[in-house]
Amino acid sequence: FHLEAVPKGATILVLRTEHLAEDWNAAEKVVSGRENILGEDQAIFPHNNVNSNSDEKAKHLSDESRVLVCEKLCNEIQVYKKILSSAINLNEKQMKQSL
Repeated sequence: FHLEAVPKGATILVLRTEHLAEDWNAAEKVVSGRENILGEDQAIFPHNNVNSNSDEKAKHLSDESRVLVCEKLCNEIQVYKKILSSAINLNEKQMKQSL
C-alpha cells in the first residue's frame, strides 16, 4: 500500500543524514552540475552524527520485540528500500551502506 507513495518514473534525490555532505554534493551535481559546493573540508555539516548520551543497554531489543518492530514497520521498510534504490544521486555501494 505504501509503495504507491513512490510515483512511477519519479526523479528521486536522497539525502541520508549519516552521509549528508556527500549526498548534498551529489544532489547538487545532478541539479546544477556544480561539484563540492560545500567546500573542500565540508565543514558546514557536523560529521559526527552519534548520540553519546544514550545508554547502550537502552538500545537493545529482545528477539520478540525485534520481530514486532519489523512486522509493524514492514511497509515503511519496503518504501525506504525502493526510495534508496531509485535515488539518482546514489550509487549501488552508497545504497547498500544505508540498508
